[in-house]
Amino acid sequence: MPSSGHGSARTELAKDAHLDQQRLAGSGLSLGHTLGSRDGVDALLAEAERAGGKVTAAAHERPWGIYSGYFSDPDGHLWEAVYFMPTTTHTESTSA
Repeated sequence: MPSSGHGSARTELAKDAHLDQQRLAGSGLSLGHTLGSRDGVDALLAEAERAGGKVTAAAHERPWGIYSGYFSDPDGHLWEAVYFMPTTTHTESTSA
């Protein structure tokens, strides 16, 4: 597949998850788990760690409107815990 100048998907995933590319198991994909809140993301990352997983990228806000973090499970599968932040609509109030 031709490069778009941004590197391969595998390289970009490794960079996003704060992992060395050689540590990506399988096809180089992450499994996404969508949650309903930032607290849900934080709780899932903590639970994954308690269960023997390793948080590879702490949760943080992304410029494209999500709050997410990555962990790898004990079998080496990479997961992304994601919360889609609500968009803010600015309305102008007018007085009559």
